[in-house]
Amino acid sequence: FKYRGLNKDFGPFNISQITEYCREMHDLMSGMNVVNNKHDRSYDRGSRLLPSGAAGTVALVLHCDPAPRNIANQIVLMSAFLISTFNFRAIDVAHLFSDIQKKLLPFRDCGVRPSVMDLTIEDVARALELAVKRRWWDRRQFDIDGYRYFGDINEGDLNWVLPGRILAMSSPSSYKTDGGLA
Repeated sequence: FKYRGLNKDFGPFNISQITEYCREMHDLMSGMNVVNNKHDRSYDRGSRLLPSGAAGTVALVLHCDPAPRNIANQIVLMSAFLISTFNFRAIDVAHLFSDIQKKLLPFRDCGVRPSVMDLTIEDVARALELAVKRRWWDRRQFDIDGYRYFGDINEGDLNWVLPGRILAMSSPSSYKTDGGLA
């Protein structure tokens, strides 16, 4: 997975891309026993995380392009997978990647103006954890095709942030241009 920015943005991926990654990882790992050496407890959410050293287990290793922007996006994807599949908490995920995260820049919006709000990997992980907890997002039931359809500029470029409650649209602005709103 590679993020394709519009301007100065470099992530994170949108929820359909995150969902697709989580599903692909789940399918890839189906039937495997996964070991996480930094945690003593077992997680159970349709899959099982076994104690280190359990017979017949494999370790999960994340490898990606060494560019800091790509690392940040890959950590978000893996965080989403761990939260949605193994019921990790955001704080657990932050601990797993704490040494790396300190070296990474926060995400920013895609506008041309200076970013007014930075978004960290931990912010994204906490949001995903809350979305799973409150059942706003489930990687198994999320409608990727519907999200992509309505995300298309010709179909409104909009999607639900909170299903049935908050609708997001692309780049709303109060600045007028010759062709309408900027």
